[in-house]
Amino acid sequence: MDRELGYIYGNEEQEEQDEEDEEEEEEPARGRKKKKVADRPEPRVKWASKEEECLVEAWKVICLDPTTGANQSIETYLAKETYKPDAPTPGASDGRLDGNKGAKKGKHVDAATACVQESIEHCLADAQVRAALPLSSLLRLPPCTTPGSQRPPSAVMDPSSEIAYDMPGFIRIHKSGRVERLQGTETVPPSPSGDLANGVASKDVVLDPAASVSARLYLPAAAAAEPGRKFPVVVYLHGGAFVAHTAASPIYHKYAASLAAAAPAVVVSVNYRLAPEHPLPAAYDDAFAALKAVLAACRPDGAEPWLAAHGDASRVVLAGDSAGANMAHNTAIRLRKEGVQGCGDKVSGVALLHPYFWGTEPVGDESPDAAFFFPGDMERVWDVACGGEFGRDHPYINPAASPQELRQLGSGRVLVTTAGLCWFVERARAYAKGMKACGWAGELEFYETRGKKHTYFQFRPDCDDAAKELAVVADFVRRCLVCFVWFIR
Repeated sequence: MDRELGYIYGNEEQEEQDEEDEEEEEEPARGRKKKKVADRPEPRVKWASKEEECLVEAWKVICLDPTTGANQSIETYLAKETYKPDAPTPGASDGRLDGNKGAKKGKHVDAATACVQESIEHCLADAQVRAALPLSSLLRLPPCTTPGSQRPPSAVMDPSSEIAYDMPGFIRIHKSGRVERLQGTETVPPSPSGDLANGVASKDVVLDPAASVSARLYLPAAAAAEPGRKFPVVVYLHGGAFVAHTAASPIYHKYAASLAAAAPAVVVSVNYRLAPEHPLPAAYDDAFAALKAVLAACRPDGAEPWLAAHGDASRVVLAGDSAGANMAHNTAIRLRKEGVQGCGDKVSGVALLHPYFWGTEPVGDESPDAAFFFPGDMERVWDVACGGEFGRDHPYINPAASPQELRQLGSGRVLVTTAGLCWFVERARAYAKGMKACGWAGELEFYETRGKKHTYFQFRPDCDDAAKELAVVADFVRRCLVCFVWFIR
């Protein structure tokens, strides 16, 4: 596979860091020479570290250490043993690996610590993300299959240690049902008094108590200056492969606030139930419940003050990125089928940012071996999200499989954005073409950023391309036309 691990995090400095490591031969600060990366054996797995030989040696030692365990994370492992550059080099006679300078005295732990530390220094540029990854995920080696290694019997018999599914750096699902989210668990509080950067106020609310659907609301600064002014309403659905993140995640909090300021608009960033604990269609149900609750709250007598005072129910846009874009599409399809009492069966716009769609047959220049990390994981992610309930060509994940449903999309305006290096770029292009060819009576805009990766704008929001894409989305929201009005005042 061609993609490096950093791609899923939008880590564009990774390639530059690798190039610098290849060119640099000396490290003056330590007074010792670095071995050229080119002199090392080619990694057997392309997305693995270029210091794979060092990681393998560390893996061997960790597997032999009963107190550490084969699935010990690098982060936790290094916390147990401090790396000391000036410490004496351990000898081979006490069972440690040769040449591991700086290892703290101990049994097998010290040698592995030095190996892992060396690997991190040389090639793991994004330490915050990759430090939490287990060595087994980095190398794609099944636990304890390294020659000469043996896991302690207690670990083998412990059902909680058996892994049913592992998406490196993202989520790990154990056979016992325990779920470890390795990304998307950090949160930031709302800013009721207004964000210092853009003046956008935010607060957490419960949209539908009966359905337990909550959201984070964002009110543009202009609302304070004009108390009676109505703004477009963006119902935003965050990404995260249906398994991670919330509206309070730092990247989504910042993006929603930025969009509220740029449009300006009232943004409703929805929390929805996550898989695998709540497999699809749970998230779809929550998204539709949130849309209905927002429309009801925008009435003059609505239960939510910000929406009642400033939300324009005739200018509602469904939006989302990645899995959230998938949800926005499917919510618009359901809206046209079921409608919402009192306001019709359409919203004024649907914005799909880097939408997550897939299918069994390759599209365009898509490789049949396309993968996030290893062969088959594209399909496996969907299986985890829906609990195996829906096939890989179900209209939920592959809209092209049902052109008749595309014609029924509940909006007259659609924006599709993507990026040249996005995993789903061919799917986004195909979606845009399919919408135009299926007989859908509406206006479609397509925007593609060259040379960027999947949802890069979330991870590098201050780059020029991210600012341009935000402007495109904000402009789309501003230009959305009235699609329905309240029949009951």
